[in-house]
Amino acid sequence: MSARPSEMDHSARTITGVPEGLDALVLAQLVGEAAADKAPGTLLHVARDDRRMEQLEQALSFFAPNVRVITFPAWDTVPYDRVGPGSDIVARRMAALAKLALTTRKHPTIVLTTVNAVVQRIPTPSFIKRTIKAMAPGQRIEMARLTQSLALMGYTRSGTVMEQGEYAVRGGILDFYPPGRSSPVRLDFFGDTLETIKAFDVTTQR
Repeated sequence: MSARPSEMDHSARTITGVPEGLDALVLAQLVGEAAADKAPGTLLHVARDDRRMEQLEQALSFFAPNVRVITFPAWDTVPYDRVGPGSDIVARRMAALAKLALTTRKHPTIVLTTVNAVVQRIPTPSFIKRTIKAMAPGQRIEMARLTQSLALMGYTRSGTVMEQGEYAVRGGILDFYPPGRSSPVRLDFFGDTLETIKAFDVTTQR
């Protein structure tokens, strides 16, 4: 494990022989030291696989409950596979990239990823920022243009939204399930005016 604890200290630090299970404590201490130097920044830790990454995430919730932890998993498919990655993996990766693109670096953050994930190409931060759109009731938004943007971003059109990465259109209602949310969102339009934004349950669709 190697880390640069703060912007004020430009010497690299190498830590070896950390027993499995205590690496989360070491990460928490490094972030704490950086916060004490008033340079919280973002610390990146590359785990060997998804299982170890998930274990670290759980351990950090105990050792560093006030630190924001972002997990960035690898694709669940091999290169040139005819089957695309699962929608849940796509959603988790895009949610992580969006959080990183919008981070202000004022809050201590630990990014957990894996060896396989760091060798896979990702969109640039500027591209991610351009795809993020703030919406509020009362705004004038063309539904056709919005659905076109959803399709370009990889959303799949379906009759009923059930999983992350799907969207559905019924008259003046647009349902879509953005990554990083525990429930989908329903946009109710009157013409080109967005009237309401509500979350709904995928089981009851209400």
